[in-house]
Amino acid sequence: MGINHFTEKIPGLYYLNEGGSDIIWLLVGAEKALLVDTGFGRLDLKAEAAKVTDRELILVNTHMHPDHAGGNGQFEIACCAAADLPLMAGMKKRMPEFTEAQHTLTVEEGDTFDLGGATVEVIAVPGHTPGSIGLLWREARILLIGDACNQQVWMHLEHSLPLTVFAGSMQKLVDRAGDYDCMYTSHGESGMRYTAETPRALRRLALAVAAGQKHGEPATTHLGHKAMLIMEDGVGFYYDPEKE
Repeated sequence: MGINHFTEKIPGLYYLNEGGSDIIWLLVGAEKALLVDTGFGRLDLKAEAAKVTDRELILVNTHMHPDHAGGNGQFEIACCAAADLPLMAGMKKRMPEFTEAQHTLTVEEGDTFDLGGATVEVIAVPGHTPGSIGLLWREARILLIGDACNQQVWMHLEHSLPLTVFAGSMQKLVDRAGDYDCMYTSHGESGMRYTAETPRALRRLALAVAAGQKHGEPATTHLGHKAMLIMEDGVGFYYDPEKE
């Protein structure tokens, strides 16, 4: 069961649990507010955000999957990484009701959003999708990571990248560990919380699988996807062995 309104996580950061399926984040600065993802688009996100802030909204998608960009059509402008733009065609096929924002702008590694007293930096973390990004709130030392890093990453999708690329993204998160104290994902009751130990463990495991040193077991995701699953010390990923 979701919490269909924005709830304060810490001062300036709010989350909305859309029907229990995904987390939409709202980061409010002194001048502007950043909306991170739009879920499936089941809710009027502008109206919900207006209950928290009257500041101008900037929409950024961590990646272009239906449960993260399904509500983009509610907005004039959305931002995402260029590498994920081709995924919108698949979204339209899967969700005939899906409409994209009137304009989609692209962001890349190192881009920043100045919200007024809150600076948010784009960190490219390809793997789960080609254009997955994290959003680092520098002042609060919080990284909003979407689906790019968690205890069970989906790396088996047709457009997911090889595990060696995923390992490189996890190494980047380890290298940036001095810039954040925790990361929050886009799933779980109020966004699952992790530290740099999670990408460190995922990197080791991804390199071992890519090198043929470790192997997963056949598994099925909750959506019925058939894949290999490897878990170690509470973290792991689904993957397609044909890609490795």
